[in-house]
Amino acid sequence: MTIEILELSRITVADRLRSVDEDWAQAIAQSILVNGLMEPLIVRPLGEGQFALVAGAHRYRGLAIAGLDQAECKILELSEAEARLAEIDENLIRRELTALDRAIFLTERKSVYEKLHPETAKGGDLGNQHTGGKTQTSRLATFTEDAAEKMGLSQRSIQDAIALVKSLEPKAISLISSTPLASNAAQLKALSKLQADQQYACAARIASGDVSSVKEWQIAVGDIADPSEPAVPRDAWFTKTVSVWGQAKKRWKRDFVAEYKDELRTLLDELDRDAES
Repeated sequence: MTIEILELSRITVADRLRSVDEDWAQAIAQSILVNGLMEPLIVRPLGEGQFALVAGAHRYRGLAIAGLDQAECKILELSEAEARLAEIDENLIRRELTALDRAIFLTERKSVYEKLHPETAKGGDLGNQHTGGKTQTSRLATFTEDAAEKMGLSQRSIQDAIALVKSLEPKAISLISSTPLASNAAQLKALSKLQADQQYACAARIASGDVSSVKEWQIAVGDIADPSEPAVPRDAWFTKTVSVWGQAKKRWKRDFVAEYKDELRTLLDELDRDAES
């Protein structure tokens, strides 16, 4: 690693996982004007005197807003995959990430980590006949173990975050990424339980401001009852009965029909007579 002052024009900023928040960059610019750049940018060499930004997109933008054209930079010799991992890790340790951002970063981190260390992925290198199915090198941490240690998160929370991203539609993610829903883990989980087309429809209504939660959207489209509306006794009984019937074992249903078959037959006859009249 070396540290140098570089012209911002020599640094390429592209393919960022997280878009720059202009309001946050403006705040950083004011801090830079008062205190200077307190943390160097991290870059990697591309050749011919050019560099790629690894970490510090908001600081880079803040420098530009502040009217500065140079920055102190840490220059690291990294491959493209290693640079991606460094970008992800720097963002993951920052507390301003939303729940959705963190889940997306963890999902990308898993992909990159397992490309760098394929032996840690399921189905990776398990050794050969001479090693009894085990590699002779020391065991490398799995993705969740490595991420938990470096991020200070539990392995379960990491696994849940990745499962969340896998169950969310990309179009829905794009719509809600800048809404308050992105910071609400419970709402994100509720959204992920909807069907793909429902996720998009719900996310679109939330992004437009028509509704503020998944439950509010479900009520609006009639997917669930409005708890503020007084319950109709017939509807409440019907819903409860159908729910209980659906939970019953087949043997229990047979027993019920056997015990009430005469009453049920009488009721069916009455329905037939009413239909004829």
